[in-house]
Amino acid sequence: MSLSLLIDPAFSSAPGTNGSRDLFPDDGEYVGAIAGLQRDTTILHDLPDAIFIELYAYEMLERSCEFAPKVRGEETWRVPFWPASLLVAADISVHALREIERMMAVFDSIILVNRPQTALVPESNRVLGALRFDPELYVEAVTDQARIEGWEVQS
Repeated sequence: MSLSLLIDPAFSSAPGTNGSRDLFPDDGEYVGAIAGLQRDTTILHDLPDAIFIELYAYEMLERSCEFAPKVRGEETWRVPFWPASLLVAADISVHALREIERMMAVFDSIILVNRPQTALVPESNRVLGALRFDPELYVEAVTDQARIEGWEVQS
């Protein structure tokens, strides 16, 4: 079994690749729930950004727990953002991410696709309900994370 993670903030508009599984598909329950929240601007703007970022991380964990036991052979999962880098870019230092990350599937490789900062805005709206972080800080944080962790980086 070989499990890879592709972090690509423009993947929802990119064609799927053989063997890849989008953990945040447009027709999925999570994206639908965020779209529903976008219709109720009171809730959307009253909740702190940390709630939405941790909800995103927890959804990644939930999909990880659901799909990991079914992986046979090589498989690649795709997500738009790395949760820890979102928290850095949103200047959130108190969070539950360490506990969430410990429970996630173990990836044999992680690939980061560099995209322009403008590509982050539509994906943030789609999976976080609004732009909840500084795009420039996110790119810096995720690039630093990739360097530290030895992830493959694609342009």
